[in-house]
Amino acid sequence: MEEMKARANHLLVLEAKVENLNLMSDLETEEKVRRLEKQVQEKDVRVEKLVEEILAKNKSSVIGGLEVLVGVMVIVLVLIGVVIAYK
Repeated sequence: MEEMKARANHLLVLEAKVENLNLMSDLETEEKVRRLEKQVQEKDVRVEKLVEEILAKNKSSVIGGLEVLVGVMVIVLVLIGVVIAYK
């Protein structure tokens, strides 16, 4: 009878230890998830900044190309006007 009580007590102690291990691993997993979420957010911010920089460069090069195109068109129109004026 004493042995059965001792085994029952021992079983309760072991169950408590297993439960603590499960809780501890859950807490560790949650902490890892939080850290990973933070890393993902930081990388997301970096990617957004890079995209904004690339778009700004592309936009400025498009505007620069547009200015060149307009300039060439103006020169061509002036030359056409000069040629027509001398005929």
